Amino acid sequence: MRKHVFTSLAAGIVLLLSLTGLQAQDIAAYAVNTGEEDIFAREVMAALGTSTMSEALPGLGCTVEYIRRLEGEDIVYRRGPIDMHIASRSEEDISQRHSGTRPASPFDAAGEVLHGGLLVDLPRPGESSDLNTILPEGYRYMLRVALIPQSYDNQILKATVFLERAVVSESGDELDVYRSEVFSRPIELVGNLPLKFDLPGWDSSLPDGGQAVPSSLHEGVLITLETPHQYSLPGSSPHPFKNKALLTYAVPRSSEVRLSIRIGSEERILAEGMRNAGTYSVVWDAEDLPDEEYTAVLTARDSDGNTMFSTERTVIKQATAEDFDPGRLTTYRGSYPRFVISVESGAAYQLPRDNVKSLRNMFTHVVLRLGYRFSDAWEAGVMAGQDAFHEYPGSNVDIAKIGNYGGVVGYTYGYVGPYLRWTPAIGQLRPFLQASAGWSDTAMLTEFSAGLAANIMRNIEVFAAPALVLHWKTERSTKIGVHYGARVRF
Repeated sequence: MRKHVFTSLAAGIVLLLSLTGLQAQDIAAYAVNTGEEDIFAREVMAALGTSTMSEALPGLGCTVEYIRRLEGEDIVYRRGPIDMHIASRSEEDISQRHSGTRPASPFDAAGEVLHGGLLVDLPRPGESSDLNTILPEGYRYMLRVALIPQSYDNQILKATVFLERAVVSESGDELDVYRSEVFSRPIELVGNLPLKFDLPGWDSSLPDGGQAVPSSLHEGVLITLETPHQYSLPGSSPHPFKNKALLTYAVPRSSEVRLSIRIGSEERILAEGMRNAGTYSVVWDAEDLPDEEYTAVLTARDSDGNTMFSTERTVIKQATAEDFDPGRLTTYRGSYPRFVISVESGAAYQLPRDNVKSLRNMFTHVVLRLGYRFSDAWEAGVMAGQDAFHEYPGSNVDIAKIGNYGGVVGYTYGYVGPYLRWTPAIGQLRPFLQASAGWSDTAMLTEFSAGLAANIMRNIEVFAAPALVLHWKTERSTKIGVHYGARVRF
């Protein structure tokens, strides 16, 4: 039985780093002897075998940093950028292959898995006043990291990260593992925002009963996606597809880009225009076309019109295939945060203008919103806020008594109501449209805003938007201003 799988990654390939005065060695030239089984390699291969990521990735880069602290400041080992690419596993008849008493399995057909790591003397002298924390002579500290992508769409990479840390002894070109720990977790990398996670404590005892790593050591890993290093057009997802397919392409520098589909003698343009360095995606709807092979063409030109890059990929439309479905791009449930909490404020100018004193035509606006994301684009929820507005008094108001206040009536009141938000794109900087309606026993309001939101941390964003607010009471008043705030997705 033959099985062809895509080795979705290459990634992790770990932390070969350097720090001034502190040497780290790449383990690529070493043979790692783990005893009965290399658990790290087994887990990585098993994850690759069950990954839903069947398409190639664009030419991304990744920086992985290992951070440790005993006493004083953090010390960082840095490795990067690490090229993330795809390599197909070798096809062979696994029925003829066995490994010891273990039965043949699809994983026996796996080809080379790209991975790597680093060796360090940990901790180094002077990092701690405790002499017992110095790693005994003959022992080294080894780390290996791998990333298994689950999906990549609009600069968001969802993946599983595997990390192994081990105490080893070095003998020539071999590393003998005395004690190791392997663990994994799902991660989500958004654009170039770094993701840091702390490593739990572990038992790093040596054969002589000593400890290679003190229990007081704090360790962490920082992973960051980098700008693509080359142009690329990996292909379609899924491949083949039924009616809709996702096409992702990478741009390493500002370029005039055109992505098109060749349909006989016709060229159907999917994306065109200036693109900054980064990765981009577009969904192609081919429902009106017959089932056959088509050619996707990516071309990049400089500002003078000179062609810098051009490539073609075959994409196959097939009635029995699956359609592109963002909900199935990852094996993890809740592939994106569903709930949102946001705090919003603002200031605006009131129309029609009255004869009040300076700044009396301004108003403040404070709102708390609780929302639910039905998709990456659509969000709905409820809001509760407090607002203020002015209007000319009615005929039953004694104007003389309020004359000192400009001859207007001012209202400050709370309200509740629904809102709807549409974010048409995903990335670090995204436009959005928002509409709201609020009710109270004082007045009704409707609000419309259109602006930009920017990620400042994973699942945390800030936003600002020009806004139009209509207050309805004895007469309508209109506010034109700016709303701004912060949102947390979870």
